[in-house]
Amino acid sequence: MFKSENFEIHCLRDNRWMIETSIGSQSEAEAFARKMLEKKDVFGVKVVRERKGSSGNTSESVVFSKTKEKREEKVQITPVDAAPMCEEAEDCYGMASRMVLNRLFRQYFDKQNITPMEVMHNYREFKRLQDSDSLMTSAIGMLATLQAQAGGMNATQRRDTLYKFLKEMSDRVRDIESSPLPSIKLLGVDEVMKKIAPKAGEDKGNAEFLFRAAVSRDLIDIRSFIGKLDRALMWADDSQDDEAAQLLDDFVCDVLGAAEVVQELLGDQPNLFAALSRLLDLAEGKWDAPPPGAAAPSVDGPKAAAAAEADAAEEDRAVKIGRLIVNGKLPNTGRVLMERVRLQLQGTNPLMRSDPEQEVPCFRQLLDRLVPDNGKIVGGTDMIEALVQRKSRIMNRGGSAGFRAAAGWIAMVMLNPARKARFCIALTQTATGKQYPNESFGLIDDMFVKVESIADIAKARVPPNERMAAITQVWNEFRAAPIPLEFADRVCTRLDDLLLHYIKSERILEKIDDPSRPLRLRTMMLMKLCLPTSLPPGKASDLARGIIIDKLKRPNFEGEVVADISDPTEKAKAQRDIFLLMRQAGFM
Repeated sequence: MFKSENFEIHCLRDNRWMIETSIGSQSEAEAFARKMLEKKDVFGVKVVRERKGSSGNTSESVVFSKTKEKREEKVQITPVDAAPMCEEAEDCYGMASRMVLNRLFRQYFDKQNITPMEVMHNYREFKRLQDSDSLMTSAIGMLATLQAQAGGMNATQRRDTLYKFLKEMSDRVRDIESSPLPSIKLLGVDEVMKKIAPKAGEDKGNAEFLFRAAVSRDLIDIRSFIGKLDRALMWADDSQDDEAAQLLDDFVCDVLGAAEVVQELLGDQPNLFAALSRLLDLAEGKWDAPPPGAAAPSVDGPKAAAAAEADAAEEDRAVKIGRLIVNGKLPNTGRVLMERVRLQLQGTNPLMRSDPEQEVPCFRQLLDRLVPDNGKIVGGTDMIEALVQRKSRIMNRGGSAGFRAAAGWIAMVMLNPARKARFCIALTQTATGKQYPNESFGLIDDMFVKVESIADIAKARVPPNERMAAITQVWNEFRAAPIPLEFADRVCTRLDDLLLHYIKSERILEKIDDPSRPLRLRTMMLMKLCLPTSLPPGKASDLARGIIIDKLKRPNFEGEVVADISDPTEKAKAQRDIFLLMRQAGFM
């Protein structure tokens, strides 16, 4: 006698069976399964009957199963929107170029389970890609067009140059095809590096090429990306040769171009926000292993134990990547992971599909992490571009107006003035910022020039010295910014005017130079106000400096300034402190 009966519908997608839904009726479940099989991305369905007896025991059986033949889709290149300019064939082996190739030939690489680095260093694979329909022709045509547009050159001439590079690379890898190279599997990474050095002679570039070829020969027979990743990580971890480890970093980077590898590393994530947060953890080397017992199986048995063991191996893999990034052995791996964050952030998938009301709060959390109060912008100007595009999509506004609205919203929620300045400056360097200069530079005007007082910039309720220091930090950001000098001068001049007005209206100098205070304290406070971190060079600083200079002109200043101290030792120390402060403030 069965207490309950349920029917699970399983669908085969991307070579994985996943539960789609559960239905109480077998006939309805089978009808739903047949309907699901009509979808393009579903290649098999099955209905699993689950019965629960009155004793609590559960039994499962497949009552319906059907698959369809997966059609072989034509492999095509994946369009890219930009490509770095290679000046010579050697540049094509570089990180930036391979990141583009990894996206451009993604379908081909996934089908062949191979990486750009392996193709470039194995003649058989190089030739196979060249002979694959019109892939290479289409790719070179796209790259030539993008590079010609970016560099202001003739697209036909650029295409000819790329074909020249292709021939040079083909000849180079063909020439070593029959050359014996030491095996890393047999000798280890460091020993192979030692044996390759004499073969390469004095040419360091050739030594690196031969080493990469040796690595490729050992990886080429591993027909899974995860297998390649594990082998490259093991070699990098074992190597005591920093140069060898960093060359292996190239292979790790290429493997991480496969979405399935990243998915395996991250595991199941509830939403895109969680996935991006974990990707950032991994890229920054902050991935921590779970506490002991956290991943323990919920049921007993060999199957559960094997699953727990597999989960532990995957976690260890991510922890190892994080550790090697922190240790400097994988300098570019973090960059590749960060690029994946950027691409996903710039994409159309919502951060919180199941809870749209959390979209903006989650965006704020990513914004706080990618554009911190202190330090550099994570991911540079490309990440700023992605953030603005994401926000404009949330606001459902496009074009120049959408760009300005999204960027303005981001700037407004940044309370730290220097952080806001860094964002606005970076915005002018983005592709969209350059496309809409009136909007990007106009935002700087709105935030820092067309304001009534420094309270409109430094809004936090802080003491006057901290508020002036915050404006000074903004001044320093613009003085060092890669923007037109005349524009930077205009912003800095306005900031100096605002500081001058604040000092006068709040009677800052009069309060500091209160005659009831000892001369020593007044002098030191005024000198601290003249430090580069307190006030920038300009009218506001000159006002304070004028008062100090008048005091320094006193005939017996050295004695008067420490007259409130009676102890000779303390008096000498105070004089040294004042002279040190004078030097730091530029009075000596």
